[in-house]
Amino acid sequence: MINKKVIDDILANAIDLLNNAYLCNKETGGKENAINTALVFPQYRENKKTRVSEQELRFAFVEALISYNNKNQEVNNNQEKQLNLYYSIETPTNDKYKFSTKDNGNSDFPKAGEEKGESGKFDLVIFEKENEAFKRVCLIEFKANDITQHKIKKDMVKLHNPKEGDENVLRYFIEVFSAPNKNTESNVKERINLKRKDEERKKNFYYKENNDEYKDLMPVTVICIYLEEVIFVEKIRFRSDGDNVETITQNQSPK
Repeated sequence: MINKKVIDDILANAIDLLNNAYLCNKETGGKENAINTALVFPQYRENKKTRVSEQELRFAFVEALISYNNKNQEVNNNQEKQLNLYYSIETPTNDKYKFSTKDNGNSDFPKAGEEKGESGKFDLVIFEKENEAFKRVCLIEFKANDITQHKIKKDMVKLHNPKEGDENVLRYFIEVFSAPNKNTESNVKERINLKRKDEERKKNFYYKENNDEYKDLMPVTVICIYLEEVIFVEKIRFRSDGDNVETITQNQSPK
């Protein structure tokens, strides 16, 4: 069964690939050719600035996932059982959601379990193969550069939802920042906090009240990746249980 160490290993490799491409493979030019990645950061048409988006982060992760599989197959070539991970992109959710930007005058209340709702999508889902069937073992959403609170909550309401998998399914929200500042960490905490203390807004909560299917929200690991013009500098990990957002670790890389 997949565990967090496997995802951490893949993510660490993805960060290296992302940073390597950011330093070397910009459409506007780079120091030299990047090693072990074909990923290029494109430029915007009008201002010619380099784009940093969730797309680069997503495909760096896919490259790292494929590399992990390849290395695993080499190591276990003579063994009967191998850990092979599979993935899908823009994967339909199990539950229905309402993602309208207007809800009783509020713009930040995506809803789960709506009969007239629609299927959402996860940016990337990792699978393991069991008895010829594929089982979802990790749900991931990618974002970049201080997107709106509404968009973040659209992701978090899916990731926390117990209908998207049991407690063994890992859930990650990963955001990359190309221009972090001293307020980035506190801003992230505020934006990913699902529950609101505001009494007026409690009645507009994301999950149906008095419904045991939504009683226990699943924990989500939140990762912030900081890029700078020179080198990747930080990875900050949070844990969100729907009620609270806790900083777990903050790793500093040498410049």
